[in-house]
Amino acid sequence: MVKEQQSHAAVEPEAAAGTPARDSRPLLIVADLDVGLRLLLKQILSAAGYDVRPVESIQAVAAAVHADNPAGLLMSASLAGDQTPALLRSIRARSPAFVIALCADGQTGPPDDLVDDSLSAPFGHDDLVLRIAKAHRRARLRQNKALAFVREGLVIDLTLNDVSLNGRRVSLSRLEFEVLRILAENQGRIVGYDQLLRESWRKPNSSSLNKLRHVIHLLRLKLGQDDRGLSFIVTDSRAGYGLRRSDDERCNRP
Repeated sequence: MVKEQQSHAAVEPEAAAGTPARDSRPLLIVADLDVGLRLLLKQILSAAGYDVRPVESIQAVAAAVHADNPAGLLMSASLAGDQTPALLRSIRARSPAFVIALCADGQTGPPDDLVDDSLSAPFGHDDLVLRIAKAHRRARLRQNKALAFVREGLVIDLTLNDVSLNGRRVSLSRLEFEVLRILAENQGRIVGYDQLLRESWRKPNSSSLNKLRHVIHLLRLKLGQDDRGLSFIVTDSRAGYGLRRSDDERCNRP
C-alpha cells in the first residue's frame, strides 16, 4: 500500500522535519489487519516525529481512542466492515482526534463527514506525512477555535489561508505561511524549533534550522513592525519563535 516516491508538494525539495523530544510527540493510532503494514507505518511515522501505537481490531481502536487521547487515527477503510460508519461516528462524538482512512486501490472510503482525509493505495511516504500534518492542524483549529490573529493592521486568517497588512494582502510562499500559521495557532507563547520543523518540513536535514531562520527573516521583512517599532515575531534563541498577541514584548515558553 505504501510506496517510495518523491513528493512534489514542498516548496523546497530539501525541506525537513525535526525530531521532537519523546514526550512532545503526538500520538497516532494505526489500525490495520496487516501486521506488516502496521509495522511499516510505525517505522515511517516514528521517523517523522510521531508516537505510534499499532492496533488490529475495532475493539482496540475504540479502547485506544477512549484511554489514550490520540492526536489522530489512521485506519484501514475495511477494518470494521459494515460497522465502520458507526465506529467513526462514535469516535467523532467523543474525541477531537483527526481520522484518515487508508483505502485499497479502487476501494471507496468512508463518507467525507466522518473522516478528515482518505488515502488510496499506493501512496508515498512524503505524501502520507504531509497529509497527516495537515489533518492534525485542522483538528487543532477545530478544538482551539483559533481561526484568526488580528493586531495593529496585521490579519492572519487561518480559515482562508490569507494574510493582510493594513488592508493589503501579503504574498507569502507556502512554507512562509505554514510557519506563520503555526505561530498564529500558538500566539502568545514560544513555539520550539522542533515543533516548527516537524510541522513545516517533512524529512530530517542538517540545513533545516538555517532554512527556518531564513523563513523567519523573510516573514519579518514582509510583515514589518508594529506601532512601537517592534517585530510581530519574537525570538528566544534557546527555544524558538513566538507571535506577540499584545504590546507585551515577550512570549511565554511552552
